[in-house]
Amino acid sequence: MIKILTDYDTKFKSELLNTLIVYVSCNGEISTTAKKLYQHPNTIRYRLNKTCNLLSIDFNNCYNYIFILIKLYLIDIKTSI
Repeated sequence: MIKILTDYDTKFKSELLNTLIVYVSCNGEISTTAKKLYQHPNTIRYRLNKTCNLLSIDFNNCYNYIFILIKLYLIDIKTSI
């Protein structure tokens, strides 16, 4: 799943993965995420929707999957350093 996001980010110069990391650190609050990333809340919603589409995740349950994905990703990064 991370590879799908990083490939998309590289190809389209988007910030999906970084947005998800901040989104999880903000406990799923779109407005707080938008403020931290200096983006409009609709931009954050668009990125979340794009992520759900890319990963074939139901948007209504998106936060739970994203939370687990990002936490595992961050653990993996810490252990590989």
